[in-house]
Amino acid sequence: MKKQLIFLLAIAVITASSCDVVSSISPLSDNKDKLVFEKSFIGKWKELKDPGDYCVADTVPGSNGRLYNITVYSRNKPMATTDTAYFYGEIVNINGWEFLDCWYNISVKCIIKDQGDFLINKHFIFQLSFPAKDSLSVATLSAEALKKLVDGKKLPLHYTSIKEDEYILLDNPGILQQALETSKKYPSLYKDKSILVRSQ
Repeated sequence: MKKQLIFLLAIAVITASSCDVVSSISPLSDNKDKLVFEKSFIGKWKELKDPGDYCVADTVPGSNGRLYNITVYSRNKPMATTDTAYFYGEIVNINGWEFLDCWYNISVKCIIKDQGDFLINKHFIFQLSFPAKDSLSVATLSAEALKKLVDGKKLPLHYTSIKEDEYILLDNPGILQQALETSKKYPSLYKDKSILVRSQ
C-alpha cells in the first residue's frame, strides 16, 4: 500500500482514500500524430487538498509539444524532506475527452522505495479537464469500478492482478481507446478526482 500511495501522491492528483492502482502494459496511443499539444497543461500545479505537494509539467525539447516532462515534489512529513519523482506523459484526445498517459522516467535517478515495481514500463491513465482558467481537474480510473465493468462485460478490456491491490490492463492502444470512449457512460469509473490550481 505504501508504494501505491507514494506513486499517487507523486502524481499529486489522487485522494488518500484511493488504494487500488490501475495501469496498462501498453501506451494509450502508438500513433504520435494523434497526440495532443495542450498548452494549458504546462506550468506548476498545486493540489488544493495538500498545497505542500506540487508538480511541474513542461514539454520535452524537440517533441513538438507532444511529450511532457512531469516532475513531482511530495512532502515526506515524517522525515521533513521532499521526495522528487520524474515522469513522461502524453495527452491523447478521445472524441473530446483528454487523457494523460503517464509513465516513470527511469533515466533520472530519484529516491523512491520499491523502485523494482517500476521495472515494468507501466502506463498510468488519467482523465484531464480544465474547468477554469487556472485549474486542472484530474481523475484516475477507479480499480473497483473498472473491475465491475470489465467483469460485467460492459467494457471490452482484459486485466490481471499483479499484486494484491494492483491491476494491469493487457490490451493494445486501439482497444484501450475504444474502452475509454465507452467509459464516458460510466461516471463511477472517474470518481477519484482532484483539483489542482496553477501556481506559476
